[in-house]
Amino acid sequence: MSKASEGIFICHVGGARQRALAIYQHLVQRGCDAFVGSPREGGEALARANIRARSHFLLLLTPSFGHGDRRALAEVKLALETERNIVPLVFNGFPLDSPATAPYPGLIRRLRRLQPLTVSSEYFLPAMDRLQLRLMGDSRSVPCATMAEADRRATRGRQRELDQVPRIAADQRLAEEWYELGCLPGKDREGRRYCLTRVLEHDPERAEAWCRRGVLWLASGFPERAIGDLEQAIRRAPRHAEAVHFRGLAHRTLGRDEAALADFGLALELEPGLVKSYYNRANLYMEQGETRLAIADYNRVIELRPGYARAYNNRAIAYRALERPDLAMADYDRAVELEPENPARYRNRANLHLATGNSAGALRDYTRCLALVGGQGAKEQAQVSGIVERLRSRPSEYPPGPRRSRLLPCPCGSGLRYKACCGKVEAGGA
Repeated sequence: MSKASEGIFICHVGGARQRALAIYQHLVQRGCDAFVGSPREGGEALARANIRARSHFLLLLTPSFGHGDRRALAEVKLALETERNIVPLVFNGFPLDSPATAPYPGLIRRLRRLQPLTVSSEYFLPAMDRLQLRLMGDSRSVPCATMAEADRRATRGRQRELDQVPRIAADQRLAEEWYELGCLPGKDREGRRYCLTRVLEHDPERAEAWCRRGVLWLASGFPERAIGDLEQAIRRAPRHAEAVHFRGLAHRTLGRDEAALADFGLALELEPGLVKSYYNRANLYMEQGETRLAIADYNRVIELRPGYARAYNNRAIAYRALERPDLAMADYDRAVELEPENPARYRNRANLHLATGNSAGALRDYTRCLALVGGQGAKEQAQVSGIVERLRSRPSEYPPGPRRSRLLPCPCGSGLRYKACCGKVEAGGA
């Protein structure tokens, strides 16, 4: 085991945790020095130190890998940069052209050249024997960095924790197989719920399965069932920020605004960078008329995700509510820049042009909106077409001139200054 004993780092996403632990237990039992990354605070720095100090990098490719995991993708990137001996382990027929590997063309080339090993629950031990032979047979020398003493102590502590984990049973691996099947592309919501239900039959303590099924119930229009599953997830993992966030969305769907605000706030305490909680809380603040609080949250969304057009659109609506058309126009300009093919972006900016007396700018943007699939629905298309016709045939009704400090009523005829067609906050996640 001279080569394998040089050190093995096991990279996985959260959905493959049981299999990562099972592989770790198998390797350690055979005298290998292995390490599994951790999502806990400080885990990323420790993972980087261990990747640099170990020759082998086991990459567990499962369908849930395609759902994105910033920690795992960062580990893969470092393994590529430092030229570790990457050994891909493929589960459930993970495709090499998965969107998860698209950002790393170097990884795809290596996967095809390195002949990934296939692993399944039914033939787990034979696959581990092949893995062991693969590690022993690797003759390529990989220069490894020396780990700092503090990192060595932290690594030993982490390994002691892993060694205390009970032996992963076949039933747990089977539950994970069902979980991964539910992550395969092309399955409808009912099919994914069925897979997650089978997961929970085999492993009812799996918080992530409760959370995912709860999200599916919410997307299918069953918020009460969603809350039930999400609370099961939170009971098993009290710091599960995603579950808390989606429980907030379910409460909001049911009109329980205070409960929703409480959950969005709790989710942000658990994970301060959770963009979707800032975004949805801001939308709820807007509905409640708490415009300045909404702007503060939209600011945070844009700080964390500068390319998120919806946040600029909604912040523009908030600025309109505060009678700041200059700031609103800057945000609409940015939203158009980010999504130049989205007709709603031009329609919203045109509404502001019209409200501030810039009929030429309004006509230009309404025309562009119609050219892009005519808006977002027959009713909106007819409304925009009517405004364009009036602008062309009776321009005196909308005289050009400098932007006014106060906004004119919305062109849809509602009499409101910022709501109606141009003041709809765009809902959804982030």
